[in-house]
Amino acid sequence: MTKKCKVCSAPVIGRTDKKFCSIYCKSAYHNRVQSISNNFVRRTDAILKRNRRTLKKFLTLGIDRVSRQDLIANGFCFKHFTSKEKQMEKKVFFCYEFGYASCDAENYLLSHHSANRKDQLRKIEEKPLIYLENMKKRQGNA
Repeated sequence: MTKKCKVCSAPVIGRTDKKFCSIYCKSAYHNRVQSISNNFVRRTDAILKRNRRTLKKFLTLGIDRVSRQDLIANGFCFKHFTSKEKQMEKKVFFCYEFGYASCDAENYLLSHHSANRKDQLRKIEEKPLIYLENMKKRQGNA
């Protein structure tokens, strides 16, 4: 009785413990097995990268305080973050080096890891809310 390849069912010739007819079938089998187990990681990483990109975009525009709706409109997902810290009685969530902390029910203060985060958190009460009019104008022109 001859063994059959796990991928293409061709006869397997060679050692008794051989499972595949060729290196191509062996690679195809293992790639398929790995892709199934890595899909969750790949999807989660894509969400984290999108969150990072969103926070970076606002900070690059000079906006360090933003509403929840504006974050969600830019594809931000609050369930996914890489770490969290407690600073000055505030929870600060991070997506890689970019962080966000809740100012009130609908607004968030954004920060960059290399920036002095304690000073930025103190600005919550001092700084007026910055609206995204410039960004919305740019989106309207695009």
